[in-house]
Amino acid sequence: MEGIKGTRLRVSLENISRSPIPAEYHYDFRNLILKKIQSYSPELSSTMHDDWRSFFSFSGFLGKQVNTPLGLVFRNVDVIFASPNSEFITALKNSLIMNPKLLLSNCEIYVNSVREITPLIPDGISSLNYETLGEIVIKKLSDNNRTIHLGVDDDIENGLLEIIERQFSSFTGREENLEITVTDKKQKKKAIVKDGNVSNSFIALRLKFSLKSSRDVHEFVLTQGIGHHRKMGFGMVGIRKEITR
Repeated sequence: MEGIKGTRLRVSLENISRSPIPAEYHYDFRNLILKKIQSYSPELSSTMHDDWRSFFSFSGFLGKQVNTPLGLVFRNVDVIFASPNSEFITALKNSLIMNPKLLLSNCEIYVNSVREITPLIPDGISSLNYETLGEIVIKKLSDNNRTIHLGVDDDIENGLLEIIERQFSSFTGREENLEITVTDKKQKKKAIVKDGNVSNSFIALRLKFSLKSSRDVHEFVLTQGIGHHRKMGFGMVGIRKEITR
């Protein structure tokens, strides 16, 4: 088994002000990361906006959190970042180490640690067991050309297969065979909030599933995520402990 070609970072955060943040923090957090990259490497920041291959994704906050009327309360959480672009990962890692203080919606957050993680993938065709790290969003056009977001009562397996096939083909120009089995599914209502206003609301999914395909497909989903709103903190997945051939 070898590690993936792209790199992932696990960043541990501490809420030092103990202040709540908005429950829909994804847009603000993404902009915070982009500003970090811009201050460290303006040239790379510009490239990220223009070059699809510099795509990055990140998980939702992982760890104990309590949703209160004032917002989301937490003490310590982790965030996973991933990208096929090693330059981005290096820049993000260095920028967070050099300046570990973050300000998210007037909440002071400190970066306790930054660690590179490299999932192992068997060569050839393999079946790996995944779970979403946060939520993923899958949408498609209905028969009357309306955009619908898939929920737990829809055909999640087929929707997941179609979106991975389409996004992998768009990125690589190739097609691969996939087999997907969903073993657990939950849904919740999520939104993207910009400047205090809801710009988009949708159904988001928490899934456990197995994916059987080539090494390249596994690398793709681990470094770029799955589904829609991947630059907004949705779509990140991780390999569960068990690996089957």
